[in-house]
Amino acid sequence: MRLREGVDWDRVLHGEICFMAINGVITCYAAGRTDLAAAWLEDARYLIEESSTRTRGRAGIDRLDVTRIDVTIAGKVEKLLRLETIDRSLTTPYEAFDTFLSSASEVQNEDHDCVWLMWGLSATLENQRVRYEELLSKLKRRPHRELVWERELLRSINVLFDGEGDEKLWELFRSVRRRWLTANRK
Repeated sequence: MRLREGVDWDRVLHGEICFMAINGVITCYAAGRTDLAAAWLEDARYLIEESSTRTRGRAGIDRLDVTRIDVTIAGKVEKLLRLETIDRSLTTPYEAFDTFLSSASEVQNEDHDCVWLMWGLSATLENQRVRYEELLSKLKRRPHRELVWERELLRSINVLFDGEGDEKLWELFRSVRRRWLTANRK
C-alpha cells in the first residue's frame, strides 16, 4: 500500500506523517533501493504539500500547526534528495523552536541542546546571521553531559557564514552526525 493511501486526514499529526515518509526515503536510499526510494519520495512530496494545505487554519491539529519545525526539515530533506543541492530559501519558522521549548511539558534537558543545534544549522544554511546570534544569547545553560560535541559544533559553525570551514569543523560535524544516525541502533 502506498503511504499516501493510508492517511486519515482528520486525525493526522502532519509533522509525524511527513517524517515517516522522509524516513522511508532515506532508508531506501541507504539500502540501495532507489526504485522504492522514488515511490517514497513521491509520497513524501505529496504528504508535505497536502499536510500544509489540509491543516491550514486548524491550529489544534498538531499543537504548532504548519509552523512545525519537523515539517520544514522534512521539506528541506525532500528537496535535498531530489535536487541534490542545499535549499537556502528562508523557510524555517524560528519561533517554533522557542514555542516547543517553552510549551511542551515533556521537554527534557537534552532537548534544548538538540533544538538549539537544529536552530543553528538552519540559520547557517539559510545565511541568517541575526538568527544565529539571537541563539547565542540562549547558551548560558551548561550543555547536557551527552551533548558536549553538539554544543561545540553549534559554537563552531559560524565560520560557514564567511564560506569557510576547516577539516576540524567537518570532522566534528561527521562525528555528531554519526552518533545521531546510530543512536537508535544499540
